[in-house]
Amino acid sequence: THARRQATPRRNGCPREREDHRHEGLIATALADDIRTAIAAAAAGRKPSLDTTFNKPGDEWFAYGLRAPALFAALKPFRDRIRALPLNERLTLAARLLATHIGEAGHAGIYVLKLSAHDLGPAHFPAIDRMLDDFRGWSHVDDFCIDVAQPLLAAHPVETLALLDRWTRSPNRWKRRASVIAFVRKAGES
Repeated sequence: THARRQATPRRNGCPREREDHRHEGLIATALADDIRTAIAAAAAGRKPSLDTTFNKPGDEWFAYGLRAPALFAALKPFRDRIRALPLNERLTLAARLLATHIGEAGHAGIYVLKLSAHDLGPAHFPAIDRMLDDFRGWSHVDDFCIDVAQPLLAAHPVETLALLDRWTRSPNRWKRRASVIAFVRKAGES
């Protein structure tokens, strides 16, 4: 056992694996805070409020009211930082952003998933399934389906079809919507 202990790299008296595990998610948390701050700054002092302009009453859609170009301008500086994260950190980041239940932060979480779409596979479906529980509107579903579900369907058809089939029977209306919208093409494609 003495040889095993010496072979395990140590820092601050702890095995490195344990230390790395302890810090897992801290980078994603800090980046999520930075992204939320950038979104709030783009809102120029507006606070998130209930928006029924494009959503039905009861949809729980709280948002700053940013238009898509302003949101993506706020997200653009983070692209390289997001892509540099290991996949597990990107999934943590996406989940943290979606869990805020603020429309634009949810879209930022979907943006993280979009940047990760080609790295995702069936092993990540449980995490993705949990993230859809934090969707708050049709626009989250539509963005997710076009940018994440469709690439997954192309890369892993059997497994993705099984996931979508489970979502058809979900009590969560956004999962049920995703089970259909995943098969809809982008406007202008034929």
